[in-house]
Amino acid sequence: MYPLHYLALGDSLTVGVGVPTFDPGFVEHYVCLSKQTLKKCIQYKKYARSGATTGDVLNMLHSPIVTEYVKHADVITITAGGNDLLNAAKIFMQTGNEKIISNVLEQSQNNYSSIMKRIHHMDKQKDFII
Repeated sequence: MYPLHYLALGDSLTVGVGVPTFDPGFVEHYVCLSKQTLKKCIQYKKYARSGATTGDVLNMLHSPIVTEYVKHADVITITAGGNDLLNAAKIFMQTGNEKIISNVLEQSQNNYSSIMKRIHHMDKQKDFII
């Protein structure tokens, strides 16, 4: 039986920070539940950084190591966007400029779209889920 390959991309949630419910971390919790449900061995890699924005996650997909793992992943999770909004909220609190929120939401949506396009245009070796 072949193992499933899981790639976790993202921010602090993927790193393992921020959600005590998922101690030791979201990824480890997801792997444990997946093993129980699927009755399969799961090998996983994390590419994440606390504070990462959607733009940072998009940039991660330009790394040769990440690109190679994406090509062989059966399952990919992405956590990003919270820091985009937190950063925008800080600027809003300082300036009162409401436009910053809508700009960040639009940019985050564009980044997510680019993330998905980049993953789907990679030379995937097999079917996968995101």
